[in-house]
Amino acid sequence: MRALGWAVVMPAHEGQRIGAVLAELRRTRILPQERARIDKADYVRALLRVDYRSSVARYARLQEDIEADTARVEPFFQAASRVAEDDRVRLRALAAVPEVEPDEVANAEGRVEENRLLEAWVQIAFEERVVAYRYALDRLVLETPDRASVAVEAALARLESVLRSLRPAGPPRGVFKG
Repeated sequence: MRALGWAVVMPAHEGQRIGAVLAELRRTRILPQERARIDKADYVRALLRVDYRSSVARYARLQEDIEADTARVEPFFQAASRVAEDDRVRLRALAAVPEVEPDEVANAEGRVEENRLLEAWVQIAFEERVVAYRYALDRLVLETPDRASVAVEAALARLESVLRSLRPAGPPRGVFKG
């Protein structure tokens, strides 16, 4: 679950350095989730900084990133479901196992909370990416309209549909320092 989640919480474009720093600060809980939101314009700024030969290449990159995220959704939430089941077993075991040491309780509860935090963080990251991709598509259409935008729009609609069908209902859960 961690490897799948990390690919989502890191910025989609390698040019988004500040996003990578914020992701690390969020991971270590130095910055609380609500104070470390990624600016939706960061992705398109990074995309526009790259000197592509044509506007079609920017649309292609945007579509590739959207499709890569779409491919990550189902595996992540399947893994998260398995981890959540393991965590339920872990918590039941805490109640059933005799002579559990206080540090064992703290470690088990900490692991469960860390898993919940990661799932919440990834859920928020997917939502942030959809917003950033939509913003980027709108900016690209304004700057360099192209028929390629139709395929990007369809890819974005697929991502949104997959997210709606697979993500857990309700707001993200997790405890953030702050």
